[in-house]
Amino acid sequence: MFDPPQYQGIAHFLEHMLFLGTTKYPEEDSYNKYLAQNGGRSNAFTSDTNTVYFFTFEPDIGFQQAGSLCLRFNRKLKLLEKIRLVDLKTSESLLLAEIPVYFTVLLVNSGALDGALDRFSYFFKEPLFTQSATDREVQAVNSENSKNLQADVWRMMQLERELVFNKEHPSYHFGTGNKDTLAKIPRDALLNFHNKWYSANIMKLAVIGTESLDELQDSVMEKFSEVVNKDVHIPVDSEFGDASFLKNIDRPLPNDVNHIIHVSDSARGLVSFVVPIREIRQVDFAFFMPTQSPLWETKPSRYLSHIFGHEGEGSLLSYLKSQGLATGLSAGAVYDTAGLSVFKISISIPNSAFELAAKPMDVIQRISEAVAQYTAVCRSLAAEEGPNGYPPLWKEMRMVEEMQFRPPPPNPTEAVAAVGALKFPLACVAHRCGQFQSMLEPMSAVQQGSISMHQPYPIKMVFSGGVLDEHWDRKQVQEHLDMINSENMFLRIVGKEFEGFCDQHEKWYGTTYGLASNDVKRSIFENWKATEGDISKAVEKATQDGMALPRRNPFIAERLDVKLKEEYPKDYWPAPKVLSDCGSNVRVFFKQDGRFHIPKTNVMLNLFAPYALDSQRRALQVAAAAMCRSEELNEMAYDAECAGLVYRLVGDSEGLRISVSGYDDKLELLLNKVCHKLRDDKPIDEAAFERRPYHRLTTSLDIASDFTTDDVNGVIREVLSEGVVIEGLIEGNTRADEAKGIVKEATDMFTVAGDGKEPITRRAVADLSKVDGESAMLVDGHKDFVITRPGANKDEKNGAVVMTLHLGWQKSPGAKTEQEDADDILLSCRANVLSQILSQKFFDSLRTKQQLGYIVHSSLRIVEREVGMLFLVQSEVSVLDVQKRIEEFIDDIPNMLSSLTDEEYRDYIKAVVENLKETPKKQADEFNRHVVEISARRFDFERRPRLIKLIETNPEITQKDKMVDYARSAFANGERVWARVTGSAESLPDELSDEVIDSLREKHSWVESNTHF
Repeated sequence: MFDPPQYQGIAHFLEHMLFLGTTKYPEEDSYNKYLAQNGGRSNAFTSDTNTVYFFTFEPDIGFQQAGSLCLRFNRKLKLLEKIRLVDLKTSESLLLAEIPVYFTVLLVNSGALDGALDRFSYFFKEPLFTQSATDREVQAVNSENSKNLQADVWRMMQLERELVFNKEHPSYHFGTGNKDTLAKIPRDALLNFHNKWYSANIMKLAVIGTESLDELQDSVMEKFSEVVNKDVHIPVDSEFGDASFLKNIDRPLPNDVNHIIHVSDSARGLVSFVVPIREIRQVDFAFFMPTQSPLWETKPSRYLSHIFGHEGEGSLLSYLKSQGLATGLSAGAVYDTAGLSVFKISISIPNSAFELAAKPMDVIQRISEAVAQYTAVCRSLAAEEGPNGYPPLWKEMRMVEEMQFRPPPPNPTEAVAAVGALKFPLACVAHRCGQFQSMLEPMSAVQQGSISMHQPYPIKMVFSGGVLDEHWDRKQVQEHLDMINSENMFLRIVGKEFEGFCDQHEKWYGTTYGLASNDVKRSIFENWKATEGDISKAVEKATQDGMALPRRNPFIAERLDVKLKEEYPKDYWPAPKVLSDCGSNVRVFFKQDGRFHIPKTNVMLNLFAPYALDSQRRALQVAAAAMCRSEELNEMAYDAECAGLVYRLVGDSEGLRISVSGYDDKLELLLNKVCHKLRDDKPIDEAAFERRPYHRLTTSLDIASDFTTDDVNGVIREVLSEGVVIEGLIEGNTRADEAKGIVKEATDMFTVAGDGKEPITRRAVADLSKVDGESAMLVDGHKDFVITRPGANKDEKNGAVVMTLHLGWQKSPGAKTEQEDADDILLSCRANVLSQILSQKFFDSLRTKQQLGYIVHSSLRIVEREVGMLFLVQSEVSVLDVQKRIEEFIDDIPNMLSSLTDEEYRDYIKAVVENLKETPKKQADEFNRHVVEISARRFDFERRPRLIKLIETNPEITQKDKMVDYARSAFANGERVWARVTGSAESLPDELSDEVIDSLREKHSWVESNTHF
């Protein structure tokens, strides 16, 4: 927002440049290389009013897609008793001892945090901005912008800025930048912008570590005190329209202008049409409101968001769905900065609604009328207070919020080190969250902390200020409700059905749009005005249609006690055990939480059924039926989600999978409703089917595109009727007897297969020769399989290449010999070490140096029992050229490894070991680790210690030369699966043949799982 007009995007560009060398660390990849060698990574983002930089020490482990965890490394749940506020100029400090907060201790490699902080601090003290790096990074920013050009969310966001804001207002700008706005930017312009805006008084720093408060404070003081305080003033609220400030950021203004109104004169009452790139159909009702930051104690717009965005019985969405007019709805403040907030109600419309309508605008008229009527209900009833002086609905919201910030248990453990500062030139703060909150990952915590310190919250509420409603304010809520009216509305209609209304093109993205005629606007706003003129009549009509405020939520937990009071010893992480006496063909693992002390439980049940394995079509029928049943449960599920409970129902070629997690008090209630829905003999609701919740199946597989209700009705009943084998996991705040009760309820509800049956898992062989033969080819004698497709969007210049290189197969647990088990462990270890080394080098080579595109990524890929490496590039460069560059990188891997010094190689190995030693930060993290073992049917809950031992002691890993020899063979001979999607400027390669490699046909379920795409 502070970009000068001649260099639009400079703030974002400067963010990129700070990663490319400083006076103390001039090598362009010094910072990221250091992080990679210590198991970490970094990133940054620029918004309208903030640029946020962060680094983490986290694993990059691909074990069954278990996910990565941020910073390093949790050893034990701790109670943070003290947050220290530090003035970095005077070293004056203040201890706040009254803030009881839970935290997870981080164990960082010795010196790693300090070294990273030192490199990080020079971003803000002495960046280099070399001309060569500047020239190259312009291309990186242009590539980033290029990937967004055909993204509807970016296109509509930029268009909305230009339609809503006055041209003189700083929000009316192009923030990303491209080669046209940045190509001729001089180095002095970067230095000037850095010198002008990178001032200590508007910077906030959040640091997390295990060092003592004194050690962390000393480290931060030493490294960041030299960041200059230039006393920069950042405007708040209405100051964003102050002409004197706007002139200060080099924005030309007429001489007679003293104040700029945020919203253009034409924005209120404006109706715009937008032609999207994708098959999007939606209508957005936007209302202008005051900025919400000063209202943080009452959060009136959040209360409105809860009411309008509700999806339960009686909600606006439920009514629209019943009329075939909507598939989804969201509501809330989508823009809240620069002195202005925009409250938006966005409604997704099914294609069938337009197919049944005489004219496209008839659909919009009906939706608009319903929104107006529901608004009347809210304006009449939402602010009504109960006997306690606040609405029951607000009290429910407050109860759920408070669950995240409960007091600590009676026997808190020792304090964790952290450091914080506020109200002075620079600031640090420790993580604050409550006992029952799913604890923030450290990366999220430092980001949230640094951003929240710019808000008007008290320091003790840095983490709770954005969540808790401090008190109810009826007047504020009513005032905000009154702003939802036709005079204060901006309407956006999105869909290719409205292309005839569109005759203009937005400058930066080329978005096709149009503005409605007075007749069209009149037809829309007349309904609103009629409703506003007779609120009681509108409320009566809405009530007749079944619309109402949200009802009492039956899923809100009433009991929040932690059942296992004592805490596990520091290094004791017991594995789940099989529940006894559950019957044959039922194997459910159980573990009661003694680590995290939160009243939450996680349940996963796999219902294996041979019916689903019969064919790919049948597997997709099972998947579609599960999605339709989930859609029917949406009203109930939304209430559960509001109360901190979530479920997932998935169908696939193995059968059905049910997952439920959240506060354990009402968890069985939710699980029971999901299971009953599975047993429902009623035909699938036609309206639910027409909303096509399974549509994502059709995006890659034509098999599901012609499904009718006849194809999915009764499918789940047939799956269950043959008898299922049940495997699962129950873990959390649940006793063994309660877990057995959950299992008994499931076995009573579903027919369990007879004795002797084993789970039949997805091992069907997919014949790759049936994949479009014109896209299959041999590549230079390699065992390669290539699929090439044109991009679905004819205007998308970017293509993409994804390659998975096969390193090996892990054997089935039941068929393993001792040697095969050792080979599996060695394969995993080799793959992890190679991934740790190559991910940073691949990015540095193809992104930083070659500038192929903005999205460049490499990672370990383990799917089912196949171990491999994934390489991904999105680029405007020809897919053939991108493939060639990836191949050149792979061919050079042995040389890359050989060029590492012994110390560098040991550092990478050490990083992998530390990642594997990481203990879970959250209850859900531990649960997910165990789910990985059960889903892979390895049941090896002690796998990580075995990997660590081998990596630290086996010469095949510890000796660099042996790893080089392995990489030379593995990368030269490994089978490769390429997926190439061409951009608009590129035609399909003409050298394709029908040949496929026989060995690749043995890849189980390759087409079915579609995992390489």
